Amino acid sequence: MHLDKYKNRSIEINKSIDDSNRQTNEPLLSFDERKREAEIRFAALIADKNIPHHIAKDILSCFQHIGKDPKVLASMSMGRTKCKNIITNVLCPVETERVVDKIQNTKFSIFIDETSDICNDNRKPFPIRILRGPLTIDEKESLSKLNFDNMWKTILKRQHPNNTAKYPNLTSVLNCIRSLPNSNADPERTFSLLSNLKTKTRNALSSVSVNASCVFKSTFKARGDTCTIMKVEEKHLSLMSADKLYANAAKKDRSTLRLHAADSSDIAGPSWAD
Repeated sequence: MHLDKYKNRSIEINKSIDDSNRQTNEPLLSFDERKREAEIRFAALIADKNIPHHIAKDILSCFQHIGKDPKVLASMSMGRTKCKNIITNVLCPVETERVVDKIQNTKFSIFIDETSDICNDNRKPFPIRILRGPLTIDEKESLSKLNFDNMWKTILKRQHPNNTAKYPNLTSVLNCIRSLPNSNADPERTFSLLSNLKTKTRNALSSVSVNASCVFKSTFKARGDTCTIMKVEEKHLSLMSADKLYANAAKKDRSTLRLHAADSSDIAGPSWAD
């Protein structure tokens, strides 16, 4: 069945190329007139499909980038299913792998967003329990002069005479505390992203598609990428094979939740700001 669709698509492409070749033999309009005609057709597409006007420039830039090779543009195929599967099975897995790798290799990431905070006090409370250990006055003064990360690294590296960690439980507690966000701005942005994505006219989107689109859009925006400057890697291309692209066509996964564990043996490392 897939082979038949491929053959039919090849026939359509060849036919369109033949039509374009025949059109070149007909009297052509001037370049300025053809440019205006193309702009009219593009504006008609924007109006017909109810596409926001401010996105028109981005769509045009994308097609201008792709159109540098006319044969590639003429041979492209894109339908509803293929577009959905590329987002779900190609773009989302690559972005998820990037995020997981960054989190696992950046210990104690702490996200601080004060844009929505209305407060005159810039101090952020961080409750800790004073260590009642064999710390001399000089050691306490030395610790007080260190920044937050170095202070905790120095404390957690303290060992007993038998070379065992003096505060093993404190390491786990600190890992948990420092992974908490300082603000609810990020979850609020996620809710806004979700409401903009799954609208009344797109209420049939599955949870898999919604999750994939949210993951890609959030990471894409965080890097400041666009479709014209994004780097298409070998990972993307390897996932574009038919067996991987349509892997979930026969059977849908019930859950898209994946848990990724970090190395719990690591102690406090540099914060995100470092």
